[in-house]
Amino acid sequence: MDALDILEAMAANANYDAETDDAETMEKWQRLFGYSAEEARMKIDEQRDDLTSMVSAALWDAVREQQEALGHDRETYSHWLRIPRTASSQHITSGTTANVGAENGQSGQEYLLRLDGPISCAHQVAEITGLTAAPKLFEGASERDGTAASFCKVDAATKQSILTWTREHHPTFRPMFVMRSLARKEFDITSISPTLGQDATLPQYRFTTVETSPRPAQAEYPVWYFFYGTLASQQTLHSLLQHLDGDDYDLANYELRPARVAGAKLTIWGNKYKALVDGNEEDVVEGWAFLVKSELHEEALRSYETSAYEVVRCRIICGAGCDGEVLLGCTFRLAKR
Repeated sequence: MDALDILEAMAANANYDAETDDAETMEKWQRLFGYSAEEARMKIDEQRDDLTSMVSAALWDAVREQQEALGHDRETYSHWLRIPRTASSQHITSGTTANVGAENGQSGQEYLLRLDGPISCAHQVAEITGLTAAPKLFEGASERDGTAASFCKVDAATKQSILTWTREHHPTFRPMFVMRSLARKEFDITSISPTLGQDATLPQYRFTTVETSPRPAQAEYPVWYFFYGTLASQQTLHSLLQHLDGDDYDLANYELRPARVAGAKLTIWGNKYKALVDGNEEDVVEGWAFLVKSELHEEALRSYETSAYEVVRCRIICGAGCDGEVLLGCTFRLAKR
């Protein structure tokens, strides 16, 4: 998500109003997530300060009936999607309570901090938090009204340091953080994990020598990706990547090759969206292969898919029949919840 996307999303969600009063909202958050009263208030404030955190109206309409049956409204569902899925971080849907990781479960989470008020530049962020270098800067302007804004990327620990500093030195100022909802990409360097349709713990998928390196590697570029849904469109790829490639980069340059993957199947997520999940050995999904040129291109695609998905390794088969070219690449799999 670039700065322009953030500004447009802020404008789209700024007028959202929770449908319940404070007492009902607090009770709901405590019941759904197992938070204490203090934790619930903090999480509600964070959710409402982040104007880009709300899921789109289209997605909420698609899942509303199912999620309201579990006790969610649009706001709590948006929060649930952003909770990291770890062994110590569980979602409660049955009315029982459990401990849910707060900041300690979000060590890998990234945020964009809007630079304004007493925190006006990335170098100041470094000084406040003790970073050895200024964090990465994002700048943009809204096409709607020309409003300019600057952001810098910070992690959960840096975010907490900034909140502590502002409470001490500028208690009336509330910094704005935008959670970056990226599809997770965490490739093991000693095993095939994670790989589409293959359990890395099974003996047949283990490496026989320590010298064997799984591919693709975490930071290997260019890298082939298998697309099966909305990303399997030159128009979609053009709209997502054109700002990185330049305005004169033609639509035809986003070449898609007919391809398929085995050991996978499609399911319906949110009563509307097609999503790739592990399947049996004989299961095959038809789609398209696309060469992702750089980490920046990949990050834009991960942002588009959001944390609802994860990047996994896969074998992409191009061409017809069993003799098609095999590419070692990646794809987006629905994250296990």
